[in-house]
Amino acid sequence: MNLDERLSKAERVLQYRFSNRQFLLQALMHRSLSEYLGLGFHYERMEFLGDSLLGRFVSEKLYRESAAEPGVLTQSRAALVSGKTLKAVARELELDDCVLVMSHLRLSSGELSGNFISDIVESLLAAVWLDGGEKEFEKVSEHILGFCNPSELPLRDSKSRLQEICLKATKLLPVYASISEEGRHVVQVSCEGLGLASGVGRSKKEAEQMAASSLIQQLDNKGS
Repeated sequence: MNLDERLSKAERVLQYRFSNRQFLLQALMHRSLSEYLGLGFHYERMEFLGDSLLGRFVSEKLYRESAAEPGVLTQSRAALVSGKTLKAVARELELDDCVLVMSHLRLSSGELSGNFISDIVESLLAAVWLDGGEKEFEKVSEHILGFCNPSELPLRDSKSRLQEICLKATKLLPVYASISEEGRHVVQVSCEGLGLASGVGRSKKEAEQMAASSLIQQLDNKGS
């Protein structure tokens, strides 16, 4: 693919057409190629901005759309903006094809080596914000987040998700035990054969959700 084809594909993927393609060019430019060509710009500054913009957008979205406790909202935000999630989104959108990078960083399959493809998602969102403003950024962010797999995210109820996991794996329900109720509540959850985890919250309910989310994360890490 030549340069114009890569930029055009990125616009199709984002469902946004840039007025100033220089923003898009910088968002897709890897440091290796920039230094080789002596350009003096690459995606990393935009990634810094995009990280903050996406975090704010997700925080506002979760606050408006979920009645979950703050601890669960924090877990949900962390999952949505994690490198693992953004990398999966980038691969689903085939963003690897669009990145401007030295050939040694590209595998024979065409995919990029390393994990920086997740950073490219954030740099692209920053490019949209710089080019089109807040409303266009929000539209593209909604579009991008639509490619997240809801089953992998603790968006509302980690206890329900953990219950499904435990029943499927062991046919047993998770067991919650209150460890402390002095100041912050501390709860431990266990599921026979799968492990245990603890959570802290301002209420027993929040602590249970945090414990469930922690155990789910442990199980995800074991499976990855």
